[in-house]
Formats: sequence, structure tokens, C-alpha cells
Amino acid sequence: MHMEPIIEVNGISKRYRIGAKMPYYSLRDVLMEIIKSPQKLIKTSSNSVAEQFWALKDVAFSVPRGQVVGVIGRNGAGKSTLLKILSRITPPTSGEVRLRGKVASLLEIGTGFNPELTGRENIYLNGAILGMTQKEIKQKFHDILSFAEIDKFIDTPVKFYSSGMYVRLAFAVAANLEAEILIIDEVLAVGDTSFQKKCLAKMGEVAQGGRTVIFVSHNLAAIEAMTDRCLVLSGGKLVLDADSHQAIDYYLKSLSKETQADVSGWKDRQGSGEARIINVEALNLKNMKTSFFNPEEPIKLSVTVDFKRKLKADVGVSVEMANQVPLFATQLSDSEKTRVYSGTKKFEVVIDPNRLRPSPYLLTVVVTSMDRQQVYDGVLHLPLFQIEGYNQSKNFPLDGRPGYIYFPFKWKSE
Repeated sequence: MHMEPIIEVNGISKRYRIGAKMPYYSLRDVLMEIIKSPQKLIKTSSNSVAEQFWALKDVAFSVPRGQVVGVIGRNGAGKSTLLKILSRITPPTSGEVRLRGKVASLLEIGTGFNPELTGRENIYLNGAILGMTQKEIKQKFHDILSFAEIDKFIDTPVKFYSSGMYVRLAFAVAANLEAEILIIDEVLAVGDTSFQKKCLAKMGEVAQGGRTVIFVSHNLAAIEAMTDRCLVLSGGKLVLDADSHQAIDYYLKSLSKETQADVSGWKDRQGSGEARIINVEALNLKNMKTSFFNPEEPIKLSVTVDFKRKLKADVGVSVEMANQVPLFATQLSDSEKTRVYSGTKKFEVVIDPNRLRPSPYLLTVVVTSMDRQQVYDGVLHLPLFQIEGYNQSKNFPLDGRPGYIYFPFKWKSE
């Protein structure tokens, strides 16, 4: 017997008009608006001609019951729009979506809860929206409460919750109520690490229980751990639908092509701005800029910093695996006495050959005060280079061994 897919997406496209308002409303939000200020909804349309912008273009895929599917892509790739369409928050401009199950979605913080109601009332409201009876919700109530860890505040209106409490309750509700399809967007970015781990474990449990999960995250480690299959979106198009390992590899390769050395528009950065990292490059033996190395080549990392004023600073780099787990870090002060810098300065460090396993790598670069208490600028998780292929001739030490880094240890036997 052929099982019908639980989610079927047939050629959906979504057009927005730039300049036109793009509100993120669910029915509940609209009703609340009407109650609060009826006149506000009678707006005259603006007469400026808005530009058109396709957030999604002809996306099609289907998901069998019980599969956990990741969705990855750069900011603006169309991930959130896809989730809003799957969650029925916004309709597609063309194409259709068929869902054969109840959906619980956890998108931007704040959807799904009425701020005026208490935590308890919101749990019942959400259950009712999913079509559950009071009795069914009551049976789940204890699980929700113990997962969310907000017992004291369950009878407080949620508008007084911190964002962490809000997320914990929202996740607990979405994961514990009887939905067959769970749609989760980057919610794990909020809250502490131990809660994030708990959420991931819960999602694993949900998936084992045969429910279907669509999971969008920038945390590639979580995507790799949680999902079997992954969709890669770019510019509103579905560019790859493959097993997660392959999809992440493809995504990082495409990133490294785009971002090699261009840190000017990099979104993931932090710091006071008193210094600015203006260039980060990986160079080969011929001093040529490249993203691809073989294991036996040294990799020269070059960082150019513009100091806005005289600063006594340290420069550090951390080499990370594709899932953002740091492998090792080194800083300028390890090798030389740092000085007071001003203007534009270039710093270089070399990674020895035959140290790293073939894989894509990310680089986090920081310029800090000497005590590392203050970050002047930091560029995080830049997909800078990858090592390709084993070198059979030299019998590359990591070939066939576990581990990511190789150290030449000296053994002896007695």
C-alpha cells in the first residue's frame, strides 16, 4: 500500500511587493487588533508603485510521514516564507500545499500566543486551535509545565514573560500537543545551551514517535544531528534536496564561493567597531588566494585590520568545523609581543600541512583588547577554505583514522 505523503508542496511561489506592507498576521492577531482598535484596520492603500519581489519561486517537494527534514540557506533565501506558507500564516501567490495532518508551528517568537492571556490560558487556546478537547489538553498539561520550567509564572499574562520563558513555553506547547506536523524555525537560537539541548532531545523523541518535523536552523550541527534529509534554498529556489550530510557540504561550498575574503557585508559579526576587520584570506604556497587546498599544502591565513584609533590589541583566529564546533584557536600574542596599532595592518599565521582532514572549515576572527575583555571587532563562522581529497602518495596520516586533526606524536616501546 502506497502511503500518501503528509506534506505535499506543488510548485509554490510567493510574491511580495517591496514598499507594500508585509505584515505577519495570524487570524488570532487580526481578531486582537480589531478588539483593540477597530479603526486601525481601515487603511487606505499607499499609492506608491511597489516593486515586486519573489521570495519563493516554483518550489516543489513532498515529505513522507515521520521524516525530519532540515531547511538551510542564507538570510533572504526564502526559508521563513516557506515556513509561513506551510503554517498557513500566509498563502502562496501560486502553487498549492497539501497537509494531511494537524500542524503546530513555532516560528518567530510571539506567534501563537495572546500576550494578554496567562500561560495556562494560552496552553488551552493553542490546544483548542489544534482541535484538541479540554480533557486531552489537561492530560498533557503536566508535561508542558515540567518541560517549560516556568511553574511559578503559569498564571501570569505572557506579556510579562522574558523572551527565554516565552520560548520555553512555546516550545513545550508545540512539542507536547497532539500535532502530527511540527514546524520549527530557529527557535533554538534563544534560551540557554542546556535548554537548547533539551529541545533537540525532545525533537528527536517527537520524530521517533512518528511525527513529521520541518526544522530551519543556522546551527548546522543541530541540522546534521537531527535530520536525515535537508532542503537547500537560495534566492527563493530549491537548489538541492538531498541527505543532510551532502546538503550541508553543498551549502558550505556555495558559501565559500560567495564569501571568500569579503567580510564587508558579513552579517554574523560583533564588536565595538574601534577596529574593523576589512579582509580575511586563505593563501596557498604561491601566495594566491584560494578556497581549496589539498592536505599536504600549508594554509596561510591573512587578516587585514583597520584600527580607527591607537589600540593595544590582540588578534585571534579560531578554526571551526562545518558545524561551528571549534577545533583549535591561536592568537598573535602566542608568538610575538603585541604593540599599539593604528591605521591598516596585516597579520598572518600558517597552518602546517597534513594537519586537517579533508572537509570544509569555518574561521572566526577577533580583534580584542589584551585582556580579551573587550571585542573591537569579530567576524564569526566565515566559510573560508576547504581541504579536498586524500593524498595517497604521501600516505596522509588521517587517511582511514578517526579524528579531525593530526599531531605527529613520538611513540616508543620498552
